[in-house]
Amino acid sequence: MKWNPSRAATAAAPLSVIPLATDEIAKAATRGERGRRAILAGWLISMLGIVAYIVAMSRAGEHASIMDAFSNTGLLGWCAAALLAAGVIIWFVGNIDCLDALAKIPASDDDE
Repeated sequence: MKWNPSRAATAAAPLSVIPLATDEIAKAATRGERGRRAILAGWLISMLGIVAYIVAMSRAGEHASIMDAFSNTGLLGWCAAALLAAGVIIWFVGNIDCLDALAKIPASDDDE
C-alpha cells in the first residue's frame, strides 16, 4: 500500500470506529456461516426427498404416472414431494443469505 498524505489524518482514527468495522465483519461472517449451513441442510433434505421419491415410484408399479404413484403409495409419495420442495427452498434461502453476507463485508484497503 502506498503512502497517501491525505490519509495520514485518518490513520489515527478514533478507537470507536475500529470495533464497528470488526462487528460488521463478525456479523457478516456469522450470517455467511448460517447461510452455508442452510445450503448443506437444504441439499441433505433434498437428497432424502429424492430417496423417498425413488422408493415411492418403485412401489407404484411399472407404468404408473406420478399422481398415481403419489396417491397409491400413501404418505410416502407426498412426503417425498414435500421434502424435495422444502430442501430446495432451504437451499435457495441459504444461497441468498450467504451471498448477502459476502456483499456486506466491508472492503479493505488491500482490495483497492
